[in-house]
Amino acid sequence: MQQQRFLGVSLGTVARLGDFNLKASFDQQNPIDQTTGYVLAKRAKQFGNASAEYRNNAVTAGVEGTCQANRNDYSNTGYIGGYGTFKTYASYNFAKDWSLFGRWNNMPNKSYQLSYGYVTPGSNVYLWVSDMQCSKAL
Repeated sequence: MQQQRFLGVSLGTVARLGDFNLKASFDQQNPIDQTTGYVLAKRAKQFGNASAEYRNNAVTAGVEGTCQANRNDYSNTGYIGGYGTFKTYASYNFAKDWSLFGRWNNMPNKSYQLSYGYVTPGSNVYLWVSDMQCSKAL
């Protein structure tokens, strides 16, 4: 049976400056399988997130970034490369109970893998309209 041990530190902060919400976090860890002594598969030793969001009346807009260091694959003979990616999003409440949403994921069109052999989608954009009354009923 695998015995796991995580030693490390997590740092995070949140701040509100007027109409802006700012968030950031960073984790430094040493995730070890105590049975084998290897670093746990798919676990980065360093990862972090940062975001900034603007909210004022009918408008919300933000940007988020995520970075993750290299990770071992399941065989511990190779590794899955680290990555950094960004997304942006916005919404606009254009009428009572109606909103327009948009999101642009993977803005730099970075090719990366969350798990060995499974490449994530490239840059992609989503737009949609939402009726808040219908959403409340669900």
